[in-house]
Amino acid sequence: HLPQKFFETIPNQNFAINVPVEILSLFHPTYTTLGDVVKIGTGISTGNDRYFLRAASEVADKDEWIPFYKNGGVKDAWYYPPKYYIHEDWPLQKEKHSTFTTRNPSYFYREGITCSSMGVEFSAAYLPRGSLFGVNANLFPDKQEDLYYFLGLLNSQLVKYVLRKLLNRTNMITAGYIKKLPYIDPSPENKKVVIEYSRQFVKEKMSNSCFYSLEEKHELDRIIYDIYGISHKTRMHVEDFCNDLFEKL
Repeated sequence: HLPQKFFETIPNQNFAINVPVEILSLFHPTYTTLGDVVKIGTGISTGNDRYFLRAASEVADKDEWIPFYKNGGVKDAWYYPPKYYIHEDWPLQKEKHSTFTTRNPSYFYREGITCSSMGVEFSAAYLPRGSLFGVNANLFPDKQEDLYYFLGLLNSQLVKYVLRKLLNRTNMITAGYIKKLPYIDPSPENKKVVIEYSRQFVKEKMSNSCFYSLEEKHELDRIIYDIYGISHKTRMHVEDFCNDLFEKL
């Protein structure tokens, strides 16, 4: 039996079953959250996506259109080309439509990370400079090397487990949940390797949307497990959950 104090430290005191103590212990009373170390926020809610947004296939001349990232899918991890665009006159249109709202304008057009928000699976992708984004979670590290480290962390099996098993078992992951993820500083060596893998995965996805390297992804996951001090037994538990999300949720 686990002491009640373990569950009291979990954000929102979510009810969790069969979660290893190693995972619960990450949420100790003074734990550092991801939101403590990187800027995380939402962006634009148009109030009427059908009116304001255009699918990439509908925009022949993209000179007057801005890439708009609103919600990637599981196959969009690491990088995907913009699926939607918003016209460059959106600030003028905003004044005419009361339901058009913006948050965190200082993040607009910055290089960063964009996260999926809907669906059982969770993924994070590189957000190119010059883009806008919706109400899904987006991260804006001050340094590019940190961007690639956080990208690798977010796409790890461990983060997927914590988000989907512990923090939120519904089909919507908001910025608030991303902010509450436990963060542990990696060693310089481990951070460097995660960054290298993330850069490689982004580069490969830019040239081949179907790219996926199981062996290298497993190695990235192993490093993240090491950083968080996760034992072999608990790793197997996490992998079992993540590999069968639809049945486990």
